[in-house]
Amino acid sequence: KREYCVQYRESEFDFISRLLEEEGIFYFFEHEENKHTLVMGDSPSAHKAIQGESQIIFHEPRPGQVADEAHIYTFNYTQEILPGKVTLKDYNFKKPALNLKGDKTAEKNTDLEVYDYPGKFEEPGRGKHLAKVRLEEYQTVKKEGSGATTCTHFAAGFFFTMKKYPRDDFNKKYLLTQHQLSASQPQVLEETAGDGGSSFSSSFECIPFDVPYRPDRVTPKPVVEGSQTAIVVGPKGEEIYTNEHGQIKVQFHWD
Repeated sequence: KREYCVQYRESEFDFISRLLEEEGIFYFFEHEENKHTLVMGDSPSAHKAIQGESQIIFHEPRPGQVADEAHIYTFNYTQEILPGKVTLKDYNFKKPALNLKGDKTAEKNTDLEVYDYPGKFEEPGRGKHLAKVRLEEYQTVKKEGSGATTCTHFAAGFFFTMKKYPRDDFNKKYLLTQHQLSASQPQVLEETAGDGGSSFSSSFECIPFDVPYRPDRVTPKPVVEGSQTAIVVGPKGEEIYTNEHGQIKVQFHWD
């Protein structure tokens, strides 16, 4: 529940995107032969394995060796030191004695804390949830993998398991967060018939599957430039209409 929520000088897509990002809700597309489905979720249970064989071997290209099956031929892994604790604080004038504080702590780097006010919540339970989402947002990019593959079934939002990488601790399940596919077949065009054969490349980014994915809050929130006037509204015949806190209700000219 939000005390006030409005779309202001932004597209429908931007409005929905920033709300989803604030709530930690992600989405991806599931493509099938006769339909395309938008999948939304906030937990790992929303993800499925890639189509076909989901266990993909790592095979580094070497002269005279050719892999007969789909494989990953480059893979890089990065780790960052990121905040291990998030604390959100707020105040509700209706309940001034209520301690509105929500926090969440990771297993490591707990001395690296992000503290934010206002936390934008009115109940302690909501604050704890938002702190959990914010911490998971930071933890999402703590460990990231990237690489290239010959597999044609990779797609963002789906997971795979890598096998036969030289470092055994890298052989595990990963969630695909980005995927770029490029293919060309110049010989089908008369003007480029002599420009060479077909080409295909597939690059990807991923995170360990045991790390909950949360989208970055990248969609900008519109800012009101200066003050605005509005019309005070209320029931017909009421000259002064306020609630129990002395607050009035207004309607903006653009609403």
